[in-house]
Amino acid sequence: MSEARRIIGVALLRNEEFFAFWALSNAVGFCDELIVLDNRSTDGTSAKLEAFQALHPNVTVHRTEDPNTSHRFVEGYAGQDVWVFGVDGDEIYDPAGLARLRSRILGGEFDDYWTVSGYMLHAVEVDLSSGRAHGHTNPHTTCGNKLFNFRALVSWEEPERERLHGRNEEFRPGYSRKASLDLAARDAWESCDLRAIHLCFFPRTSVDAVDPIKRQNPMELRATVFRRFHNAVKDFLAAPFSRDAGYKTRKYRRGPVVTREIQAFRRPSRWAEHDPGAAEAEAVLQGPAR
Repeated sequence: MSEARRIIGVALLRNEEFFAFWALSNAVGFCDELIVLDNRSTDGTSAKLEAFQALHPNVTVHRTEDPNTSHRFVEGYAGQDVWVFGVDGDEIYDPAGLARLRSRILGGEFDDYWTVSGYMLHAVEVDLSSGRAHGHTNPHTTCGNKLFNFRALVSWEEPERERLHGRNEEFRPGYSRKASLDLAARDAWESCDLRAIHLCFFPRTSVDAVDPIKRQNPMELRATVFRRFHNAVKDFLAAPFSRDAGYKTRKYRRGPVVTREIQAFRRPSRWAEHDPGAAEAEAVLQGPAR
């Protein structure tokens, strides 16, 4: 096992007060360092991040005005013996699975790969009491895992893109985008070490009145008029005349609704002592997703 190898986490959050503490708590043990970027939150997210940072010495919190410059926080790791893990405020990972995956990464099992992916369940119903969730998942939907081997790179500069997005990678010999491993192709949900619940269809803040399906991501907020028109056409073709048209429906609400066990993912009330909003987060999950 390499003593120098590290796993660097990076989270980009804006108005994620309901699930941010849960999402980060499940991911922090996987990371040697967790960089949290707060993109001008106006709800309770900033206070939660301050409390979270006080509990974890490997966490740093930065305020960023423009999410499309956030890749700069990780581009300097290119060429180093570092894996970079991206997590969002609505992505809840299995912490026990991540602990096993960490040992596998540090042991060199995935050194020949540029990226590793697993499962993401885009949940439409979550029952914490029974430890089950219902939603759409691989192989019918887009999987949003973000885990990259930066040792495979010469450089990766994206001056105007959200962190870990874009296509400007310059690879070392022997690596390319094709050097990707999909754990879901060989492991079942129950045994996969890289798996997450995606809560994109649930409200994530008390200050955002917009339908969760219509909530825009950082790239949409900065999109040109042409790009907005292009996305609107794709949304219409995916769900003609539907009020639910949007990239979340197009990417994540595909294929059958399946049921998966989620007991290993813990629940927000585990951190109620440090997160006063834990009960509210669980109440949100008791309601219907959009």
